[in-house]
Amino acid sequence: METAKIKIFENGNVRDTLRRCLEEGYWPATDVEIRELIRRNEIPKDYYDTSIIRYGEEERTATKEELLDIEKMYEKGGRLLFLYYVYVGLSGSFNLDDSGRFVGVAPEARGKIETSGDSPLRTPTLEEVLQTIQPYVPEACKEDALGALNRLYQK
Repeated sequence: METAKIKIFENGNVRDTLRRCLEEGYWPATDVEIRELIRRNEIPKDYYDTSIIRYGEEERTATKEELLDIEKMYEKGGRLLFLYYVYVGLSGSFNLDDSGRFVGVAPEARGKIETSGDSPLRTPTLEEVLQTIQPYVPEACKEDALGALNRLYQK
């Protein structure tokens, strides 16, 4: 597998570090890409800002326009998310002056950081969840609990 064309941008606040990443022609990696690059030992285990934004309950990859005008996105209530030490998860900062660290992905490598089945994070199957929780769910509410979990796994 070819090594992705990536560059770590740091030593500045979120606003300035993001601006440098974009000005040099890189795109901030997503949380999934960062986890995969860490798993492959292509970047050190650390916290990283991502291109994922949150508006209320919605999380998605930011558009270039949103990243170029990050202050406006923040004024509208959006938050750029950072991956907190890989396994803890995503969190959002209210302060663009916090320390920033982005993994920039070159245009030719975008979307080509393939994840492996060896990833330490995976979604359990419905059957695995049901088997795990069975002993802990009282008989009186087992049917409701199983129905609720089943709905989560429907597409």
